[in-house]
This record gives sequence, structure tokens and C-alpha cells, in this order.
Amino acid sequence: MFTKDLSKSIKQLPGFGKARRTLCAAGAIIVVIILAALVPAAAMPRASSAIPAEAGPAIVRPEAMRWVSYLNGDRVNALAFEGTRLWAGTEDGGVIAWDTATGDYEQYLITDGLASDVVNAVVVDGAGDKWFGTWEGVSRFDGQSWRIYTTADGLADNHVYAAILDNAGRIWFGAQGGISIYDGHAWTTYRVADGLAHDHVWALFQDRSGHIWAGTEDGVSVFDGATWTSYREADGLVSKTVLAIAEDAVGHLWFGTRAGVSEFHNGTWTNYTTANSGLAANWILSILVDGQGDRWFGTDGGGASKFNGTTWRTFTRGNSTLGSNSVGAMIADGAGHIWFGTTGGISAHDEIAWSDLLLTDGPACNHINTMMADSKGVLWVGSDTGVTRITGLDAIPTWRSYGEADGLPSAWVRRLAVDAGDDLWAATAGGVGRFDGNSWDAFTTADGLISNDLLSVAVDPSGRKWFGTNGNGVSQLDDRGTASHGDDVWTTYSTAQGLGGNIVIAIAAAPDGSVWFATLGGGLSSLKDGAWTTYTVADGLPSNDVTQVIVDRVGGVWISTMAGAARFSAGVWTAYTVADGLPSGDIISVGLDRQGRAWFGTLAHGLYRLEDRGTPDKADDRWTDFTPTNALLQSQVRALTTGPGDILWVGAYGGGINRMTPPLIFFPMIPHR
Repeated sequence: MFTKDLSKSIKQLPGFGKARRTLCAAGAIIVVIILAALVPAAAMPRASSAIPAEAGPAIVRPEAMRWVSYLNGDRVNALAFEGTRLWAGTEDGGVIAWDTATGDYEQYLITDGLASDVVNAVVVDGAGDKWFGTWEGVSRFDGQSWRIYTTADGLADNHVYAAILDNAGRIWFGAQGGISIYDGHAWTTYRVADGLAHDHVWALFQDRSGHIWAGTEDGVSVFDGATWTSYREADGLVSKTVLAIAEDAVGHLWFGTRAGVSEFHNGTWTNYTTANSGLAANWILSILVDGQGDRWFGTDGGGASKFNGTTWRTFTRGNSTLGSNSVGAMIADGAGHIWFGTTGGISAHDEIAWSDLLLTDGPACNHINTMMADSKGVLWVGSDTGVTRITGLDAIPTWRSYGEADGLPSAWVRRLAVDAGDDLWAATAGGVGRFDGNSWDAFTTADGLISNDLLSVAVDPSGRKWFGTNGNGVSQLDDRGTASHGDDVWTTYSTAQGLGGNIVIAIAAAPDGSVWFATLGGGLSSLKDGAWTTYTVADGLPSNDVTQVIVDRVGGVWISTMAGAARFSAGVWTAYTVADGLPSGDIISVGLDRQGRAWFGTLAHGLYRLEDRGTPDKADDRWTDFTPTNALLQSQVRALTTGPGDILWVGAYGGGINRMTPPLIFFPMIPHR
């Protein structure tokens, strides 16, 4: 579940309440915790696999619990001003509303009314309504309530990339399936059949004559109110894929593409690339013309280039405090500041100084692969872009993220483990990272590791470290504890020695000295006192694609698989599948809370909790489901761990971190009807 190739090998396994955050004057982050409301029975979502209580295991409703969501909202796709409030649409962190005078902000997520936390476009209309083009439709926010528009309402496609407000007050949306216009009452749609160059629309712009320009996957089209006219590479456009459009003070049109910039005036095209100009990079994400008439080009990886008609100047992370070198949005305010929306937050520039707007209470990114709490109550989070350290879990959390610049061998972190000395060990796509609380050290194949493409890590009771690879078996490290790697001892295990499979996605060490290995295709293997044992479907596993393994407090072994979960105790396997009452079988993570209850994260169906009544008969088991409709921000749950205060931490892939505390009031469990 951690690499694209790996996702293919296990079929589809890849690669809410409002949480408002205010930046206080003292710099502390205050999180308002929302208590999930208990809704009437008729309003509760039905679970398709629910079994009536009298017939067997029942799916019950979640109790009222306190949920807090943490999402990184620093990957900015779109910007729009409403007075001094700056609205930012983010890649998968919802919408951030910034007060540019104070730095305070509010974050709005799916359960606030957004159709999706992936927001590509933002428009504020004349009535003050905010319109958000998202990955799952359009959301409108009037400051109090939300409404979602989708293809069912007339939208051309739910994957919306662009939005503009025209001179008549209509909202235009560019989507993956064409252009839709909403006049407040009805929808009008244009596609290739109507004259549009291509149905995949990346950008929209209205010029001073009132014509609408659409940047598409196959050229640019202009609409004069009656007909569409298209221009492509054969006409002079530098590239067919047009991602950004703007008009300068003298009426020249500028088009940002994946291969440079094209200027268009009076039927003549002039192209600018890194080869013939001072443009920083050819992949253009955004264009802005400022009050002085200068043209700004936000690039993917090259920063922001400014062109005054004669000379070029580029701002990057190297010569400014620009949030990152990928600039997806730009906007100017009334005071002459240029605001840059980047993959590293929002940066403002006034030709003299830079200032930044950056969320500080979230993970390195929202694609969470793993989490764990150490003995000191520190929560460690591994994501696609690094490791995040969270302290103060029972009060106001403090966040600190680490990436390759800090010494990680790769920012793609698959699993984490902590040793007896509280050193953190990270299995990454580029080797092993060890953090001693101050600095990172790296171990790679040059040191004896069998492969740098790691999927898992564990520390056994004797202090040895185990690393599972993506196809090369397991490397065991006997680290002698010195600064030098020269005295380390490495041992490799593969199917040749008895391991069930060479793709080892999870490892767990038991108190009795046994080490357990979850493999893809090879079942579950254990190594104890030099002897290997492998369990497969023939022994009682739901599937040989084992996605997680953990050991409970009494030595029982729990696994998750793509066909359900199972527990191994006293030599006997107990399986939990759809036939046994599990709502769905796509289990990719498993965790245990302080009460000993098992929690299962799924590929696409959220989170399940099992309350096993301790009898051989599974008919009295109780399942509780947590989904984006009642708790979570995303349905794919890869990481589960508990922290101080019986808090359950849930890491979702694309949905950041959900923090759940025990219910304030316990309600009776009511089975679905």
C-alpha cells in the first residue's frame, strides 16, 4: 500500500466535525473540539452488510465522541480576496480563510459543507457568496450555510479545476467534462460538440471585451457570446495544454502551458521558454498582471518569474522566503502586495519585504502512512513527505516536521518504530532513518541493508532492528550503538530461509522473542529461536495478502488482510470476515485501544471497531463503523495508534489525522434496522 507497483500487486490497495483553528497573539494554537451529534435513526447511514441483532453480529452506531481533525492546508491551488480576508483553496486541506491583517485563520473541511477537501478554484461573487470548485463538485458558502452542486444539478463534471465570475454575475466552471455556467437559476454547458477545443478545461478568463477564454488539454478556445474559436500548436501556441490565462494592461493575452508561455495579440503569437528568455521553468501553473503592468508567471518547480516587457527576474526559495518553488496561484491586493499560493503555504511580497501565512498545526502532508506513540507520550507520524513529531498530546499539541533536508534518506516514510532508548527508526523509500532526538542518521545498502526500498520496521525485545523490503525479504540490524556503522552486523532473510514472501509490508515483535512478518502473497511468517513458521489461507488466514500485524498485551497476534482480519491465540486462528459480520473485507490496518478493543482501518470504507464479547459464538459481536458521514475526513485509513488519555489517533491517506477521545456520554448501542 505504499508504492504504485505494490498497489497493483494487491489489486486496489494504493499508492469531521469542523475544526477551526485560530492563531493567537501569543502564538499558541487553540483547537475548538466539536462533539459529534447523535442523529435520529432515520438520518443514520445504512450499512449494506449490517446483520440484524437477532440474526448475528450487528453494526451499531458510533457513540457521541469528540473528534478533532488536523489537515495540512499549505498546498495552495487557488486564492480569492473578500476585503482583507484571503480565501485559499488547498490540495487536500479544504479551504483556509485567512485574516491578512492578523494572521488568524479558519479551516473548512468536508463536514462543513465542502464537496471535497481538494479545492482547485475559489470565487467570491457580488453578494459575498464564496464558490469553491472541488474534486467532487462545487460548494457555495454564504457565510452561514453550504450548498453542493454536482452533475445531478447540471454541472458538466464533478472534477472542477477552474472558476470565474463574468461581467453579468454568472459563475463559469471549467471541469474535466466541459464548461458549465450558472446564472443563479439554470445551468448551461459547453463541450467539444459545441465548439470547445477539448472537454478537459484547466483555466478560464474573461478579457476586457467580455470574451471568455478557456485553457484546455488541447489548445485554447475563445467564446464571443455565440461561437467558439480555438487555437492550437499549429496556430502558434507553444503547447496544447493551457493551464493559466491573463491579460495585460495593453490588451495582450498570456497563456501558461506545460512547455512555456505564449503571448497573443492581433493574431500574432510570441512564445517564451527557458531556452529563449529568463523564464524560470516551462511548466506554468499561474499568471498574474500586477498594478504596474508586470507579468508574473508561477511555475512548477522554478518559483515565480516577473517580466516587465524587457527584463526578467525570478523569486525562488533560494533568494526569497517564497513558500516553495511550485506556485499554483497568485493574486494582488489593493495595497500592491502580491500573494503567492505555493505548495509550502502563502507568501506575500511588496517589493521590499516578504511575509508568510503558514499553518503550524498539522502533519507534513495529509497522506498518512503510519503513526505511533512512544514511551514519553510523543506521537510520530510518517507521511508521503516526511516525519512529523507531535508533543503536548493531552493539551495544546506542538508540531515539528522533518524531511530530506533534515537528514531523512527519503521523505516517503512507510513505517516507524521506537527502540528502548526512544530513538526513532523510519523505514523509507530510500533507506533507514534514525532520529536520536537531535539529528538524523541514515542506513542504506552501502551499510549492509539488502534494499533501500523499505516498507516496514520493528524493534524486538533484544534491541535488534528488522526492516521489511519491497521484494527483497528482510534485513536484520544488530546495531552496536556506536556512531560508526562499521561495527554493525546485518543479516538477510528471504523465502530461501523460510520467509513466506519477499514483500514484507509489516513486522511485529512479541514479548516471547518471536518476530512476525506480514507479507503480500505469502501469508504471515514468524521467526522464533531460529525456526520459521508460515501461516496461510490453509491455516485459517482470510487472505495471503497480509497488510498489517500487531501483538496485543497478552501475546495474541492480530492481522489485517484484503479479505478480512484475524487473531491468533493459543495456536488457534479466529477470522473476522464479511461472512462473520465485518462490514467490508478491505482491511489495511489494525490497532488496539486501552480497553483491548480492536479497530480496523479499511481501503475505502473508513474505520471499524470490534467489541468481542469473549464467547466462541460471533453472533454476539458488535461492530461500530466510523466514516466520513459521521466522523472521519477520508475513507482510507492506514494508521491507528493510541496515546495518552485513551485518545485514538487515526491516520487517513489524503485525509490527514483524526483525533478521537472517549465519549463524554455513553449512549446505548442501537443496531441498524
